[in-house]
Amino acid sequence: MIKISVVVCTYNRDKLLRDALESLVKQSLDKSEFEVIIVDNGATDNTKEVSIDFNRLDWKLTVVISLFSP
Repeated sequence: MIKISVVVCTYNRDKLLRDALESLVKQSLDKSEFEVIIVDNGATDNTKEVSIDFNRLDWKLTVVISLFSP
């Protein structure tokens, strides 16, 4: 049962996203009890690749890609 939802909004911050996700890996809460939602605001860096890498960890991971551009 999911107890916590972690929502991370990002735009061209692949290194900070990786740091945030690595921090979540270290949590003591069982991965079945939380979900991670990444909101990619149209990044042009390696945000997509970072998301794919962490999706391989068998998490409840959702990636939302925004196509909005100012």
